[in-house]
Amino acid sequence: MEIRFGDVLLLPTEQGEPLNSLMEKWLGEQGKNFLKLITGNKYIHAGLYIGAPENDKGFYTLEATEHGVWILQRPLRHLDLFDVYRHPEMDNSRRMALEALVRLYFNVPYDFTSLVLNAFVELISFNQEWLERILENVLNYENRTAVICSELVAKMYEHVGITIEPRSEFVTPDDLAEHLNRLA
Repeated sequence: MEIRFGDVLLLPTEQGEPLNSLMEKWLGEQGKNFLKLITGNKYIHAGLYIGAPENDKGFYTLEATEHGVWILQRPLRHLDLFDVYRHPEMDNSRRMALEALVRLYFNVPYDFTSLVLNAFVELISFNQEWLERILENVLNYENRTAVICSELVAKMYEHVGITIEPRSEFVTPDDLAEHLNRLA
């Protein structure tokens, strides 16, 4: 598998121990377990692969975490934790456009309100896509100055002409998986 700039890294829920710990801190252990049970989400986090240093000692990602959007350097062994996805329409011209967007999104704050609203929609829609759409429209939330992890990827893709979902602020890591192709 050749991973390329702009590929999406999705962290399976069972691999997301640091994120699970954060959810437990916010929601308590029962809240975290209830959220996982109700949503049935396969993925807990998304990031964008943006390259590797020439010494092959790791790789770089652009990710939205609780501290905002940052470029993270990860050890190469962490690549095994993620499932790697690519959109079928991702070509070199779109990759170049994504590269320019890294500076635009770097240091954008994390959108905790969006995270809570996403969880709310996931919980009360019972995995029914039609109900999710209705709730997203009723909530009508948009914050152009902050993002969550999967929204970052969706908005960057929108900028290069690839739409994942009608409302990027409500895109989840599982939504990304549904619209992209998993690399072997």
